[in-house]
Amino acid sequence: GIRDYKVTGVQTCALPICDSLFSGMYLGVYGQCREYFPKNSYYYSISGFIAGSSTWVVMMPFDTYRTMIQAEKITNLKIVRKNPFILWRGLSVMLIRSGPINMINMVFYEYIKNIEFK
Repeated sequence: GIRDYKVTGVQTCALPICDSLFSGMYLGVYGQCREYFPKNSYYYSISGFIAGSSTWVVMMPFDTYRTMIQAEKITNLKIVRKNPFILWRGLSVMLIRSGPINMINMVFYEYIKNIEFK
């Protein structure tokens, strides 16, 4: 089921909701890029990179906040209010890790999709 994490009366978004928002944004951005760029593997990989990177930039604060709550690193919002940029800590490492993965995933996705529907 859906599990909420409570800290001093503040609820973070439930895990399935966050994952749904992440996936929806990722696939939405990928779809828009795919329509804009020519249809070939190079541009599928670029679209995957753009989709993954932009999604992480937007969703990272929610993921970081949830992780901090789960690890009990914060007990209230004072830390976040004092320095909101703390929510993007580790973004550069995440982009370096996820960029190539998203590129490969979307090329593979398009390859499998074309095999299946031929």
